[in-house]
Amino acid sequence: MAQNHFVSCHVCGQTFDTFRGGYYNAGTAQYTCRKCGRSADSALRGIRIGMRQSAVGMVLKLLFGALFLSVSMSPAEGTEWDISYFLVCVVMGAAMIAWALVPWLKARREQDSLCEQDARAAARLEAQRKRAARAVKPKICPGCGATGTGTVCEYCGTRL
Repeated sequence: MAQNHFVSCHVCGQTFDTFRGGYYNAGTAQYTCRKCGRSADSALRGIRIGMRQSAVGMVLKLLFGALFLSVSMSPAEGTEWDISYFLVCVVMGAAMIAWALVPWLKARREQDSLCEQDARAAARLEAQRKRAARAVKPKICPGCGATGTGTVCEYCGTRL
């Protein structure tokens, strides 16, 4: 019989048995319960693939939107053209197309902002690394030939 290993979720704080489910992140040595792990997976999936809706659902919404827009442009034979019919079809078609494309566009924007944040963080780390390399670089005193890291020589007092 397996022993119980109770830990707490680092997201919600719920205590759970690791042998009955949950996730372990080796990089941070933290545990996540099933519920928080699934929601995190779905959020990452939405960012990674560009949308949280299925591709089939998006295509169907686009097709119905295009169908509504095409029907609005040409009323049935033998009927007279009505402005209310036209407006309803245009609004419904535009709403269906927006309903299909807005999640995809939103996920793309989130993905771009994450990439931009990563690039800024990498640039910040590189700048810190360069500053640290400049600060530690030893300097040679022109007066006595001693090496030092400050702005004034410790031995003769000349400026480095």
